[in-house]
Amino acid sequence: NSALGYKIKFVPRLNTLREVASLYNNVDCLWANSLAEGFMLPAVEALLCGLPVISTNYSGMTQFLTKENSYLVDIDDYEIAYDGKFFMGDHNGKWAKFEDQIEQCIEYLREIYNKKQVDGQIVNNKGHKDAQEFTWQKSAQTLINSIF
Repeated sequence: NSALGYKIKFVPRLNTLREVASLYNNVDCLWANSLAEGFMLPAVEALLCGLPVISTNYSGMTQFLTKENSYLVDIDDYEIAYDGKFFMGDHNGKWAKFEDQIEQCIEYLREIYNKKQVDGQIVNNKGHKDAQEFTWQKSAQTLINSIF
């Protein structure tokens, strides 16, 4: 029902990496905030496609998303992780608490939009380079090295 609702697209499940790459190559950025995340594969995929990424400066994705390669949304407060199913408010950790962060996200979207207006396109070279460290081959080798 938003005035800009016509610009929102729900994407069905994609079946191939080629389809994923095509999707990423047809958008201006990935906006993927999360209360907590183990890794966030879509952010790595977007970086590999040279896209700017807007994401939460908290949890697992901070292993590869930095202020140099992405737009990180600062978190001021946290809450006990509880969903009544997997997270029961015990020692399973904390989730980021979103309150005023939407304004920071909007500013990042404006900055990306303005850069595109000036440059014609946006290529996140630093993000692309950094994401190349997170390949399946390197992950498997790290696992093998830790086991043996």
